[in-house]
Amino acid sequence: MSTWTAIAHPGLEASVAAELQELGFATEVHPGWVRFQGEPVAVCSALPMMRTPDRVLLQVVEGKFQGSDGLASLVRAQRWKELLAPESTVEIAILGHGDGVRFKDSVQKRVSYAIAEALKGPRIPERYGRPRLAQRVSVRVDGNTATISLDAVGELMHRRGWRIDISKAPLRENLAAAMLRLSGWTPDQPLLDPFCGSGTLPIEAALWAAGRSPFDKPQFASAEWPLLRGKSPVRPKTQKFSTRIYGSDRDLKVLQAAQRNAARAGVTPAFAVTEIGDLQPPASSGFLVTNPPWGHRLNDGDGGGSGGGKVIPATLIFNRFGVVLQERFKGWKIVFLAPEQELARKVSPRVRGIATFPNGGVRITAWGLDLSGQ
Repeated sequence: MSTWTAIAHPGLEASVAAELQELGFATEVHPGWVRFQGEPVAVCSALPMMRTPDRVLLQVVEGKFQGSDGLASLVRAQRWKELLAPESTVEIAILGHGDGVRFKDSVQKRVSYAIAEALKGPRIPERYGRPRLAQRVSVRVDGNTATISLDAVGELMHRRGWRIDISKAPLRENLAAAMLRLSGWTPDQPLLDPFCGSGTLPIEAALWAAGRSPFDKPQFASAEWPLLRGKSPVRPKTQKFSTRIYGSDRDLKVLQAAQRNAARAGVTPAFAVTEIGDLQPPASSGFLVTNPPWGHRLNDGDGGGSGGGKVIPATLIFNRFGVVLQERFKGWKIVFLAPEQELARKVSPRVRGIATFPNGGVRITAWGLDLSGQ
């Protein structure tokens, strides 16, 4: 059994932990990350179904930090031949602060040399013609403790591969997935995003409902780990649902971008051009989850998209949104994003904060409003 770390957006650790638990892993939540236990073949088989983490790291070793010489010895003592294939490109990330990592370039070189020394000797034969992904080794120093980990994916996990057409101020894909979890939505229920922009929330929801990976043609660094060669993958159990996912926006151009993104993802949410004042519920009950336009996205041609024109006050948009919800969406549960309580309360004075997390350099809160009892 190995120890793993799922890096989470600060404020969204509970969503990451809930997903890992559903995949069968016991978790331990910390600020900014979630520790969990699992066999490498089981965890790496589940990677394509993980929707909410930023990164997933295999802990190679955790030990006492005793300067760069001690760190190099700690690195050199590990069984890197089980983790790094011949001719792997290795990237070293030095994390932390303080005297221990004051000269990061020097520490990076020492770690790189130590790994190279550990890999000397007989190698597993190179497989002809197989493309290789960069292997990212993370070295975190916290006080007197050094933790050395290997990134199982190789890059940030919000990069799904299907979102090529992007509107203004897009929500990262894994944050959209976390927001769906925060709302309490499950894939057997209708979902509507009335400010869908380039379609991130509806597409993530549709992939989840289809029981499919959120990644387009996933290629993860762990596929090159020697310790996994010859091991049969353990596919996590998933369930498929035939529910309707809806997305609307006032801007035709961004909806066309959303449709192109959805086509690349292989899903078909129902998209429609709709002004917020004309919005109608597609079912008697369901979940409305959305990221309304605010700040630099506000203009008369941009309902979350990329139009131009005069500025529309955020308070006006949120007021209109609130009136529509109160008049037409009784029976629904609402979750939306807004940076301030004052703005969120323009939708309803009964909104409650669910979670606060950074997005695009701004701290933003997911606000909930339950109209299901009305």
